[in-house]
Amino acid sequence: MLIVLDCCEHLIDDVARLADALAVAQSVKLLVTSREPLRVMNEWVCRVPPLDIPTENEALTASTALEYEAIQLFVDRVAQAQGGYELSDIDAPLVGEICRRLDGLGLAIELAAGRISLLGIRGLRDSLRESFDTLTGGRRTALPRHQTLKAAIDWSYNLLTAEQRTVLNRLSVFSAGFSLPAARAVASPGAAIGIETCLADLVAKSLIVADLSLEPVRYRLLDMTRAYAAAALRSSGEEQSAASRHAAHFLTVFEQAAEQWQTREPSNWVSHYQRELGNLRAALDWAYSPAGNKELAVALTIAAIPFWQQLSLVDECLARVLQALDIIDQDTQPSQTMQLLGALGFPHMRPVPDRPSGAVAWSRALSIARAIDDVDFQLRGLWAMWVDRVNAGEPRPSLERAEEFHELSLRSTDQADRLIGLRMRARSQHLLGEHAAAEQHIRLMLEAYEPIFGRAHMARFQYDQLVTARITLARLLWLRGSEDQALAEVDDMIVAAKASGHNLTLCHALADAACPLSLLAGDRDRAERYLAMLKDGTREHALDVWHTYAECYQAHPLLGGGQDGENLRCAVSGLDRLAASGFQLYRTFFQFVIASALMASSRHSDAIAMLEDAEQRCARTGEAWLLPELMRLRARALIDMGRSDLNVEALVAESSALARQQGAVAWEQRSGQLLRDVTRALHTA
Repeated sequence: MLIVLDCCEHLIDDVARLADALAVAQSVKLLVTSREPLRVMNEWVCRVPPLDIPTENEALTASTALEYEAIQLFVDRVAQAQGGYELSDIDAPLVGEICRRLDGLGLAIELAAGRISLLGIRGLRDSLRESFDTLTGGRRTALPRHQTLKAAIDWSYNLLTAEQRTVLNRLSVFSAGFSLPAARAVASPGAAIGIETCLADLVAKSLIVADLSLEPVRYRLLDMTRAYAAAALRSSGEEQSAASRHAAHFLTVFEQAAEQWQTREPSNWVSHYQRELGNLRAALDWAYSPAGNKELAVALTIAAIPFWQQLSLVDECLARVLQALDIIDQDTQPSQTMQLLGALGFPHMRPVPDRPSGAVAWSRALSIARAIDDVDFQLRGLWAMWVDRVNAGEPRPSLERAEEFHELSLRSTDQADRLIGLRMRARSQHLLGEHAAAEQHIRLMLEAYEPIFGRAHMARFQYDQLVTARITLARLLWLRGSEDQALAEVDDMIVAAKASGHNLTLCHALADAACPLSLLAGDRDRAERYLAMLKDGTREHALDVWHTYAECYQAHPLLGGGQDGENLRCAVSGLDRLAASGFQLYRTFFQFVIASALMASSRHSDAIAMLEDAEQRCARTGEAWLLPELMRLRARALIDMGRSDLNVEALVAESSALARQQGAVAWEQRSGQLLRDVTRALHTA
């Protein structure tokens, strides 16, 4: 005999006693459905999981969406209610979001499908973003608790003890999942409640989901349960106190994150703290709200800066830093103000109207650091001012900032800061055409720098310093005639940058070495591969400046820029945008790329004008690393126009001599070949 008892959680104790009584009857089997186990001898528990749902970032079409059980159920129930329905590619992502919001729960999906005739697909999606009150109108023959979603949750909620309700309500402040210590801090301050027992009971009653695959175990409320409990929390008058404890807990979490970044394996650190992104956002939303806590908001923003930078969340970091600067008393809180200005001044931050530029922000931060004698932030400030001059395409002032950094690094408690100074000097010297000195300094840095230094330096100086040093080394190797070594260095560098898990470092390596060196080497496959990576990385993280770099590189003749007028127009437009935002570091190289494309399309006069402008800029700023090639290419354009005269020969000879003086073997070889051709042509004539 089989006895079936459906939905018996409200009679759970009586059913448990019945099960014990029937245990002696070998021919009787008991099948029970309930939100929690009976906890009796020989009980076999089969948990019914939610239906499969797509992930948040998955691009869905009608065919791929129908691979998910939740979407299959939704489409089937809509078809029944509407007399037919076929999922379209347009509706697929909307239905995916609906099913995801409903956590793949069958009852909720059936109720949602029943509202389509009133709201439509998009209207239902929008409604569920606000609340779950839409989910009413179950089948007439269904039990009352299955007529609406609220009634279904009411049924389970009313069976809880007062203590269990209190814990569930307080846990609703977690936007993402949470750990046991987090639950204890928020839901049981002062150990007033036995949180472990309550949490276990709520998991057993299926009101909280426990992910046992994670270490430590991670808990979460389903969205619908969380919305219900949040409403109950508001009604109880405890919302603000719970939100305050939540924000205070995550201040501690992200202060620990900043400390652990220096010792914890990067991918492990990212996976551990990235899961708290939703909680960080919720904590900051509350802290900055009228009912929040300004001091806590500022402190949490500062604590989260290394986290945002590591995850390359540039816009989010910028928005929160600006919020903090708006409310902080800058006169009485100099140290916090300095840290906020430092974050605002990171060179990858885009300009914001009516806000100080990166250079101005760091100048103010540097003044504060000097006033309070904070050597660490003085070094950060000098580094940022150095980057600002590098990005502005002014290598002479950048070398001065690098020398200042080197002098101050002697006072630093971190001996590796001196190595950062060597890298900075090498970079500026390379741009000035002082390649031998640059190579000496960069090799000294690489020989002495230990990987363990990198984690702290990434937080202080924006990038993985080993990768950025290898950028300079690869460029020098190529210029000094070791093309194969340079490209091998590029490939290894990109692998290391990807392993760092830091998108800014990866995009820097792609924009600064991988793309330009692949183009200069004439390696189309490598150039296309790295350019695609740069476009993807900059688009995903809204890194506008580097995305413009990618557009400019795309105009190179190797990639069809000479035949594709649109690529050429994008590059010219990109030059203007870069100039407007103060990023002139690659202006001369992009002028070289554009001039090459113009020559490929037989627009030699325009190419010459572009090259002359680039050479004049080099004369003004002292940028010399590309000058021999600019001169050679201009001579080539003149020759293509039929100007093989002594003036052209002199121009090529000057290019060759300058390349030889710099030790730029790659440029010297190109100029030398052209000089021989010009001289031969003149003598033949």
